[in-house]
Amino acid sequence: MRRFARASKDQALDPPVSDETIWQALSSDPTVGVSVVSADGTIVYVNERSAQLFLGMESERAIGHTLDELFPKEWSHERVKLIQNLCQTGKPVGLRSIWKGRRISSFWYPVTGD
Repeated sequence: MRRFARASKDQALDPPVSDETIWQALSSDPTVGVSVVSADGTIVYVNERSAQLFLGMESERAIGHTLDELFPKEWSHERVKLIQNLCQTGKPVGLRSIWKGRRISSFWYPVTGD
């Protein structure tokens, strides 16, 4: 991310950063994989880093597919269950896993709205 700093008591806070600015910073960072998956496991958005890391394909090819269509069943069912739990509790979850021989730490957050 570009900058997220907390001001001291003596400093004025910067104007609030828009959601769009935060989204652009996250989704365009070439070192950060970002995916948005619906409650039923359908991929709504995936940036290039995430698509390459998990799927080995271009992001446009993954959008609209379900996790079941693209990943092993056990792996996808575990993630769909996690997503459904996120929707019910509203609480983010950290997940560590091994994918294609790599240790991956991911953070799952519930997102509402358009």
